[in-house]
Amino acid sequence: MSTTKTFGILAVAVAACGVKVNGTSYNLGGSSGNPASAAPASAAPASASPAVGHSHASGDPPRYAPAPATCRAASTYRHQPPYLETPVDPWIAIDGDRPIVFDGGKEGRRPDADCSALHDHCVRECAWFVPDRRSLEAIERAPMHVPRRYYAGDDEMGSEQAAMFRTVPATARNLKPGSIVVATPYPSRKPATEEAPWTMGRLDRVDLAAGKMYMKGSTQPFWLSATRVAVIAYRKGGPVAILDGRKRDELAVRVDELFLPLAETTGVSEPWSQVGSDGQPLEVAAGPDLEWTPADCSAARDHCLRPWAWFVDTSTEVTVARHEKGGFVDASGTRIGSAGAAYRTIPATRATLRSGARVLVQLPRHPTTESQAHRDDWFFVKVNTVRPDGTFTIAGERQTPAIEHARIPVLFWMPGEKAEAL
Repeated sequence: MSTTKTFGILAVAVAACGVKVNGTSYNLGGSSGNPASAAPASAAPASASPAVGHSHASGDPPRYAPAPATCRAASTYRHQPPYLETPVDPWIAIDGDRPIVFDGGKEGRRPDADCSALHDHCVRECAWFVPDRRSLEAIERAPMHVPRRYYAGDDEMGSEQAAMFRTVPATARNLKPGSIVVATPYPSRKPATEEAPWTMGRLDRVDLAAGKMYMKGSTQPFWLSATRVAVIAYRKGGPVAILDGRKRDELAVRVDELFLPLAETTGVSEPWSQVGSDGQPLEVAAGPDLEWTPADCSAARDHCLRPWAWFVDTSTEVTVARHEKGGFVDASGTRIGSAGAAYRTIPATRATLRSGARVLVQLPRHPTTESQAHRDDWFFVKVNTVRPDGTFTIAGERQTPAIEHARIPVLFWMPGEKAEAL
């Protein structure tokens, strides 16, 4: 069984009726909202691409077409080429060992479309990612913004342009540590439009199970479904170079290799899942760095807390921590030396919150990132009244948090004792 199937990322099945990627089926050869061709992206198209004639007047639906054999230019600002049904072979922009000179025609915005990897992320088929010299040197240390352009000849390449890169959607096959990759900023699971910004860097590591990858110099992830890999480079004076030891016939990607956006997961960690059969907290090793990008930290997503989260009362504050080597460590990995009772909690609801209850909240505001959920202080407060508008009052305080922002302790553990239900 392949690595991608082992982790359930691709789960692909190709049949006469269509293709399935990440559990979603797509029709074959259609031109409606979300089609895909069953042929490998490297296969030569049966015919040249259809004539450009798509009007992008307000309200027009997006159109899709098979990958063309040559670059397609827009004839007017209103008549733009259709989006790709499948990822294009990146060699389409190469003639021999040199880039094809191409101006793109009268470039204008096309209707918003599904910019997933299935449609080549809405990147036009002959576009290059072109970092300036300073950016190319900088990405060795940290990711940088990178624009897209067409090749207009060496004379048009300024001295500041170090190189140009042709890319393809990321696959388990082409993701190699150290490779140059580009991605739309997290938490985007795919580009929102063809004009979405892109970030370039060096691939550090891949977490197939989570569907994410990391660039060198950044602790924050990018979704694999929003990632592309540089496979061809061109520096002024040429010739073009295939990157990372690949062969010409290994550049194009197939539909059944693609990472499409995974469904957002919801759910609350089961409180007793972190307690062993001996009644003691389970040992948890350090995991991926906490994410500081804005997120949905609602009750449905367990307030952005990791499944291992314990609330440890140190008498001066309540700290979110994980159990490691017989003790608790906070989000930064620092051991908590004066740990008292540790609690496992669940989000409060209208049905479970009661006047007089002792609950945990972050004040004065609720977390909006995973980092805030684990690093900012939580406070034990006493519920005074539960109000009809979905908030509650706190004894001795003027603030009125939302009911769903509170967490109710449901079990506790004391050093030397066994965990008990509250």
